[in-house]
Amino acid sequence: MMAKGRLMPAELAYDERLARLELSSMTLFLLMLPHLDRDGLMDGRPLALWAKAAPLRLELREDAARAISAWVDVGLVVRYVGAQGEALLFVQDFRQWNSSFKYEREAPSKYPPPPGWVRTRWGLTPTDPDLAFALAQNYKPESRYRKALEQMAMPDGGESSSDPYEKLVRQSSGATPAEVRQNSGNSSDLVPRQDQDHNHNQYMNGGVGDHSRHSPTVLVSGGGVGEEGVTAVNGANSIADAGIDMQTDARQRTQHRGPAPVAAGHEDGPAEMSCAAVLEDAVHVLMFEDRDLRQAASEMGEMLN
Repeated sequence: MMAKGRLMPAELAYDERLARLELSSMTLFLLMLPHLDRDGLMDGRPLALWAKAAPLRLELREDAARAISAWVDVGLVVRYVGAQGEALLFVQDFRQWNSSFKYEREAPSKYPPPPGWVRTRWGLTPTDPDLAFALAQNYKPESRYRKALEQMAMPDGGESSSDPYEKLVRQSSGATPAEVRQNSGNSSDLVPRQDQDHNHNQYMNGGVGDHSRHSPTVLVSGGGVGEEGVTAVNGANSIADAGIDMQTDARQRTQHRGPAPVAAGHEDGPAEMSCAAVLEDAVHVLMFEDRDLRQAASEMGEMLN
């Protein structure tokens, strides 16, 4: 159902575009406003427009075609052609002038949107992100139409892929979407990756990097251990993987227990903590209940010693 009337803002009296019109053209424009649909669209044929806007003023009938051209020239109206070749008019400022009306309670428009605009649930929105962003500033933050405009102002025109960093920069700086996209770059580069922080912290604490964590087997060098040794090594892989991050804690506990053991052939100073000691500490800390697994770890420790 068409509304009984439309709002006419007080600032329209100071609109330079309207002031440039002849009196007859301005009069017909003001009389035409109540007949726009909820999207600000109307039949653009001169006689059809006159018949709706001023049917009792015969002198305006002859001026209708010239008046429409004058509206287009000053930028008050966009004239375009519909799917059937019919002339249509679009008043872009209509929604701003009537920002408080209930859009969803109005009858849907029967006219297609003008070029460069798309119809959404809450009104026509421009496909140009910069224009959509500029128009959104004219509406209250809680306005659903504003939210529709802001979604169109996103880089790809959808809310699912909105960039929070770009939105923050845009809101704080007042820049247009194009300027933000040009200057912001890839926001993923601004946040350090967690795996980088993890490796860095392990290195600084005397631990090992991800290359040990993701190794499929534990390699033993310095002698042939035979088939039983290989079996023990493979059986202890899970302990090594689980306990590799605890190597630093094991070293700290060893320091509390006393001086480090002296390796054979290196009596002049303490040796680094042996792999067997690390595995033993890992077993005690993790409290494994699997006896076979503990036995495999013990055998591996004996062979390494």
